[in-house]
Amino acid sequence: MEKNKEYILCAAIHYDDGIVYRNINYKKLGIKTGFVLCGHRHGDIISMLPTNSSYIGPEKAFPLAKKEIGMFEDIQGFLTSSGRFVDRAEAAKLAIACNQCTPYFEKRLYSEDLY
Repeated sequence: MEKNKEYILCAAIHYDDGIVYRNINYKKLGIKTGFVLCGHRHGDIISMLPTNSSYIGPEKAFPLAKKEIGMFEDIQGFLTSSGRFVDRAEAAKLAIACNQCTPYFEKRLYSEDLY
């Protein structure tokens, strides 16, 4: 990897519940509200969400319960080496540019494409 080139670090999901949390660097992440969880694969992140003790919403409910009633969206993507959250399409472009995967995956990147 080139030292000054941005590359994909890990799978991430942006849970946008519309809340601005005070300890999140939104400018660096490239998001406006909500929070981002990271993991080896997207399935790992999804499975740990109910045990995420740092999230307590207005109704003190877990995010999964809030998602079922349509209160926020989730976007599957990736975290980059510069700490930015990117969606699957932008992640594919970055991964190809850094030779992390083959150009076969031009449209959307999946964590399985990296390993």
